[in-house]
Amino acid sequence: MQIHTSYNKKDLCHIIQTFSLGIDYDHKINNRDDIRRKLQDYINKYEIEELYFLNEENKITRLSVKEKNEILASAKKIISFCKNGYNIERSLYKDYYEILCEVKNIAKYGDISSVRRALKLFNIRHEPPVEIFISENIKLQLEQKKLLKKLSIPVLQCRQGTFLIEF
Repeated sequence: MQIHTSYNKKDLCHIIQTFSLGIDYDHKINNRDDIRRKLQDYINKYEIEELYFLNEENKITRLSVKEKNEILASAKKIISFCKNGYNIERSLYKDYYEILCEVKNIAKYGDISSVRRALKLFNIRHEPPVEIFISENIKLQLEQKKLLKKLSIPVLQCRQGTFLIEF
């Protein structure tokens, strides 16, 4: 079995950790081809059918720098529109339809924090709200972040007993 070349080093390391494979690698030392070769040998040796999806193209597409910059620029324009009181005259847009098209266009890139912020601000005044598409990994990270934030809120603790205070 051949692993498709569309999988990057981070994806391969994540797969090894997720499936708890006994492959020794160091992501700082080994490059993508080394990790891919080790994973490929492991799959061929133990014939793990669950990992045969690796011979197909990676479904998670990566954005190029140019595409990401365009999406970030669109998100910044939408945030600016929302901060200016949802006033079209004070924005770079000509009409509300143009804004709606751009919002729907960037909604599929919900993994980017600026896009999430722009859509959250936009959905305050728009009915029905535009749905933000977020990958499972980012959803888990956001939930963990929210949980950590809840746990780090300072709480008043009262202790009973006798205390000696000297001045």
